[in-house]
Amino acid sequence: MMKTNFKTISRRIIGLWVMIISIGFACCEDDNDTLVIDLNVAEDDIEELFAVLLSYDTYGLVAQFEEVSEEIESISECEATTTNIETESGGFNNYSYEYRFTEVYTLFCTPERNLSYTLDGVQEIDAYNYDAVHQITSDFTTTGLEETDFNEIYNGNYDRTGAWESNFNEDTYDFIYDSTVVDILVSKESNTIQSGSSTFTLEQTYSRDNLTYTYGGTITFLNEDEAQVTFDDGETFIVDLTNVSIQD
Repeated sequence: MMKTNFKTISRRIIGLWVMIISIGFACCEDDNDTLVIDLNVAEDDIEELFAVLLSYDTYGLVAQFEEVSEEIESISECEATTTNIETESGGFNNYSYEYRFTEVYTLFCTPERNLSYTLDGVQEIDAYNYDAVHQITSDFTTTGLEETDFNEIYNGNYDRTGAWESNFNEDTYDFIYDSTVVDILVSKESNTIQSGSSTFTLEQTYSRDNLTYTYGGTITFLNEDEAQVTFDDGETFIVDLTNVSIQD
């Protein structure tokens, strides 16, 4: 089953100037007022958010693939629907969490064996430096289910919306993350991701100064432990999926 402990999320600045497609903010009428945009803070926030969105211990994208891959083994009745309701809380180091998910599985046997999977839920994170609430929806179709296939193949959508609030000041932001997963290969032997990609758009709106950052790009899964995030301007960083952190 899925991993449930959080590991410490590394908040590191790795010298990456993330692409900013659009910046919207309320202009001041007084020309002497200057709006200071701290790109280092935005960079740190975006890296940490991607670590949460993707990793195993935050029930990110790869954890969902792992969960579905394990569940498939117990589903054999064609066109029957299996519904799982997951509720759990726990903690690790400076993090505590609670999630409530509803997962629905339906196996189809024609024209080829394939599995329909949907997830709808909420995740609450209480960290040392912030609190967050995420609404999560997923919709995948899984093929490669014949006995002769070594890997399952996942295609579909993975989306999150949420709110983040600092525990040290009044900074907050809301975000909208939409992504499409393309030909994700998951090993039937280990139930872990092997390769594949995801295209995404992400919008973050900070309450301070009504500042909005909009991003687009591609995630390439290098192996079961690493994913490379590449923004549309070519800038990249690596997410360590097992440690919920960013690699230097």
